[in-house]
Amino acid sequence: MRPGQSKGDSEDMMRGLVLMESLAGGRLPMPLPAVVLRQYPHLLGGTLPVQIAELSVTRHRVLAVAMQVAEVLLPKRFYAHFLDDERMYVAFPNCVVVIGRDDPASADTARAVGALFDIPAAQMRFEEMFVNDHPDSPRTEAA
Repeated sequence: MRPGQSKGDSEDMMRGLVLMESLAGGRLPMPLPAVVLRQYPHLLGGTLPVQIAELSVTRHRVLAVAMQVAEVLLPKRFYAHFLDDERMYVAFPNCVVVIGRDDPASADTARAVGALFDIPAAQMRFEEMFVNDHPDSPRTEAA
């Protein structure tokens, strides 16, 4: 469970992280059956400034939302992901891969798919994303 979530919320909702720069036109597809919780700046790989939209979506709609985002992702170098404590849906351009937290082979499959879209392996540390939203970021003393 993440800070600020009640047990009921965590059982029904999943979080999504989408780079606004990864989307055709720089906008989320609408209508989107998800709630934008916040947007914040981030240095992708510690060097490339991007804007991240953090979404909340019900578990029963997450696959549809992930596919809706997948359909508007730029054709190379980007993905979005939606997760809870046990499962992650990774949206690549025009496809979605499901990763189980306790299934390393599913993460390997997602990395193989991501490589088809020229995504660097360092940006696909999916297993770590269950704990840290941005494991590719340089660590700071405060982190």
